[in-house]
Amino acid sequence: MTIISPVETKEKSNLTKYQNIRMKLSRILKNTIVTAVFACSLTACGNKDLIGFDEDQNEIRDDVDAHIESLTFLTPDQRDSLSQMAQVYQHLFMADLYTESKQPNEVVINGIRDEFEFASNCMLQSFGANRELFKVEFKTLRRKAADTDARADRVKEFSKLTEVVPYNPTHFEDNEDTCFYAKSKR
Repeated sequence: MTIISPVETKEKSNLTKYQNIRMKLSRILKNTIVTAVFACSLTACGNKDLIGFDEDQNEIRDDVDAHIESLTFLTPDQRDSLSQMAQVYQHLFMADLYTESKQPNEVVINGIRDEFEFASNCMLQSFGANRELFKVEFKTLRRKAADTDARADRVKEFSKLTEVVPYNPTHFEDNEDTCFYAKSKR
């Protein structure tokens, strides 16, 4: 008989909560990605400005990934937290924010909101008391992620939609581990 400690149970519970959000979003985004790739092959890659390139398919645009990896003065945990946030931005750029009837897609919007909550909390945890460095790196990542007009417009559009779509935010316990990027790579 295996005995599982309360810490292991809590970590498993947190990971499960995050995995459920990711699975739900993954199913939704899978169709978006296939559509975007198909549209990209039919047109002159009209979505390239929004989605960009991700050669290693880690759900982070290659230029953003290279930027994060170049931040050697940060700890691996801090870089992983930035990578987790970069994935959220990529999901935002790939997602269909509207239903076929042109209404806000509440499931997608709230799924991305949940991912932003997890990633923001992860960044706060990994940067700890160094709030100034956290602010600088978060702003830099946001600028890097939304570095074209199409991407900046998508972030603004998402922001406006979050004002009208009802949301029940994810609540975290003190020191709840919401950092899953490095764990998902293992």
